[in-house]
Amino acid sequence: MFERISDRARKVMAYANLEAQRFNHSQIGSEHILLGLAKEGSGIGAQVLKNLNLDLRNVRLETEKLLASEARARSTGKLPQTTAAQRVIERAIEESLRLNLTYLGTEHLLVALIMDDGIAGRVLSKLGVTVTGARDQMHTLLGYTPELDESRPPRQLPDCPMCQRLGQIQSDPSFIAEMQTSYAVLGDNQGTRGWCVLLLKEHHEHLADLPVTRQPLIFFDVARLAAAIRSVFPTSGKDGGPPRINYECLGNLVPHVHWHIIPRHADDPEPTKAVWGWSEERLRGEMSAEARGELVLKLREALKMA
Repeated sequence: MFERISDRARKVMAYANLEAQRFNHSQIGSEHILLGLAKEGSGIGAQVLKNLNLDLRNVRLETEKLLASEARARSTGKLPQTTAAQRVIERAIEESLRLNLTYLGTEHLLVALIMDDGIAGRVLSKLGVTVTGARDQMHTLLGYTPELDESRPPRQLPDCPMCQRLGQIQSDPSFIAEMQTSYAVLGDNQGTRGWCVLLLKEHHEHLADLPVTRQPLIFFDVARLAAAIRSVFPTSGKDGGPPRINYECLGNLVPHVHWHIIPRHADDPEPTKAVWGWSEERLRGEMSAEARGELVLKLREALKMA
């Protein structure tokens, strides 16, 4: 279980707050976290950049070039985080859990920043920093070898129908996005709009069969996809809010772990009952292929912000 943030990582976030204030920005973005990491200068994250032959001053200069320069009202105090900055923190936690660690360090923040879609990620990409390179340096500095074999292809069974589908998943019209441990697809059943399924990348018949380092990550995937569904349907739930979500981890009919993330909208006539009692026709719904394609695109975009 994730337990704590290292002192140096806390210092990075404190510096990020100061950097946002320095530029008169009203929120802390991923770019401010990168500036904070470079300013902190002595953590594992900063050392990784140094070992990759990067000058931290150059990292700061490249970041500042991309920051908006227009005058803004001066901000003080502890600032809120942008959605992108929150996602950096979430990815840093995922990186820590991926290695079966119980703390978040500056090195995990760095890996998350490399994955960022905004200014921080663009700066690090321009400077030639990759996730693989950063992880290699991180492992060397910390003196350990991670349990995961990233180069090993996911285990597949040729007679498993879900494994067969995974072989061509990204060309599937229902494909939404690749996630940490799974693929998100729009479900065949659309009797409740936005019903999605997460297909585990690797063949496992039971959730407990996953390596312990991967077990927490599937829950990040589940939560992110649920947040994306709710953002696509912001007013379709009870009292005009987003829908409630049913979560089901299945694997009895098809012995390959997969999750159903099922929104329950306000027009659901039986919102407190399981959908599996519905008729096949009602489960399937009446959504056209065109409407399905549009919904896939909306969910894909929403996942980028979730």
